Amino acid sequence: MVIPGYDPDDLEQTLQDLLEAHGDDLLSADKRRRVEEGESVLDVLDSHEIEQLLRAGGQRSSESASG
Repeated sequence: MVIPGYDPDDLEQTLQDLLEAHGDDLLSADKRRRVEEGESVLDVLDSHEIEQLLRAGGQRSSESASG
């Protein structure tokens, strides 16, 4: 049984969406190019970058909910 949010495809899509919204400040030109060429976000980003991206998305969600 797959748990939503823990499926690698779900996580990949979530990170892709967050990159589109918040990734400009987080990715180097090389990493951005690799993702744009189709490499998995999970393979390109390190754990610190993924955490930053998830936090950026969470902050944006909190701002939307409180506004």
